[in-house]
Order: sequence, then C-alpha cells, then structure tokens
Amino acid sequence: MPKTVFMVHFHLFAMVPQRSLTAVIRENKTLFILVAVGLFLIELEIFTLAAIKSGRKSWLQVVDQRGTVIHETDGENLSEFNKYYFEKTFGPFENYEVRLQTEVVPFPFRAWFVAAVGIPVEVILLFAFIIRLTWHYFTGAIGEAANLSKTKPLMSPSLKWSLPGLVG
Repeated sequence: MPKTVFMVHFHLFAMVPQRSLTAVIRENKTLFILVAVGLFLIELEIFTLAAIKSGRKSWLQVVDQRGTVIHETDGENLSEFNKYYFEKTFGPFENYEVRLQTEVVPFPFRAWFVAAVGIPVEVILLFAFIIRLTWHYFTGAIGEAANLSKTKPLMSPSLKWSLPGLVG
C-alpha cells in the first residue's frame, strides 16, 4: 500500500491568480472572523490597560515630626487593617501627621498607539513563524526550501545577470 503525503503550502500575502480576494474571504470566513475577533480583543485589552494607568491617582502618606514619610498606602483613606498594622509597628496613629497626595496622570496616547499597532503585528508574525517552524519540523522542508540544494547559488560567478533593468 503506497504512502500518501499531503503537502499544504502556506503563502502569506500571496494569492492564487485564479481566485479573487472575495472568494478567499468567502472560503475562509470562519478563520477571518476568529482572527478579527482576536485582534479586537487584543486592542480592547491594550486600551483598557492604558485607561487604567491614567486618571486621578491618590495615596495617603503618614509623616513623623521630622517630615519623613514613614508609611504610604494607595487610596484616600486608611483601612482598618493598615491602621492596625501601622499602630502595631509605629505606635498610636494620632502622634503622626496624615497627608493626602493626589496626581492627575494623562492618558498615555503615544504608548497606547505604539502598543496598539506593535503588539498585533508581533502576534501575527510570531504565529506565522511558529507555523513555519512546525511545518518544517514535521515535513523537513518548507515550500521550495527542499530544492535549494539542487540549484546554483544566486551569486555564483557562472550566473549572468538577467533581471530587467540591471546590467544586461
């Protein structure tokens, strides 16, 4: 019984001349929808993280008589646990001055824009690399890579330039 080898070629950004772009999209509709939803979720996460880092930030500082900050906590008030921990470590809370620090952090537009463009591109390129690496691992060759040992090197002295527009 002869063995049958199935070969699949992945061509990124290349299409078969007989099929139009709409035909490729129609045939792979589910894949395109999954990729679009995945990219949208990545973009939403990037925007959410940037929005969380911006806005009004407050923290409470406890200062001793010399002006040294001895305790600092996030938020506008001290929780019961933090008050208990503070009094156990430094003594009665009434002996210290409490300051509320507030800062307005602007939305990091440049960082958000770079991440919104760079991270999806990185994910796509990494995914393509993993596919090619996996394909090479299981088949031993990628596309035309199996025939490279049978051809002459591109810069061989015996080859003449035959590309149009170059030395004739």
